[in-house]
Amino acid sequence: MSDSLSKVIKIVFAILLTVSLILIVWFFAKTSEIDSELSADVQIEQFGSSLEYLIDWTYLLLIVAVGGGLLSTLKVFTNWKSAKQALVYVGVTVVMVGVSYMFSSGELLTIQGYTGTDNNPATLKMVDTGIIVTYFLFAMAGVSILYAEISKMFK
Repeated sequence: MSDSLSKVIKIVFAILLTVSLILIVWFFAKTSEIDSELSADVQIEQFGSSLEYLIDWTYLLLIVAVGGGLLSTLKVFTNWKSAKQALVYVGVTVVMVGVSYMFSSGELLTIQGYTGTDNNPATLKMVDTGIIVTYFLFAMAGVSILYAEISKMFK
């Protein structure tokens, strides 16, 4: 990657991070004034608008991440070795999600006073799959950090 493109990407990421931090601090400052003794519905009404800004910002960050991911895959089509490696990563991801789905539970939750429609086995199984995938990713990150540090000791 060229130095000028690298600098532009770093600046864009710094701007995105700065705006994210400002929005988070603003959200918590605004919601800290809400009385915790109020019902959940009243609390949501009081800080719903600030929550909307955070959700919209999250959608924008998701669009930027997907766009960046799609742009970075252009390199895969120019190099067969990179394409093979990308296919291995996709395969590992599919296996990880499949194993997580097998371990996930669709057991209904008992929630006092909840009458919504989201307490169904299909939704709960997908949420549980996402949580287990997150655990796998945390474990893999921890193992890779340990490997990097231990391998430095033997060099």
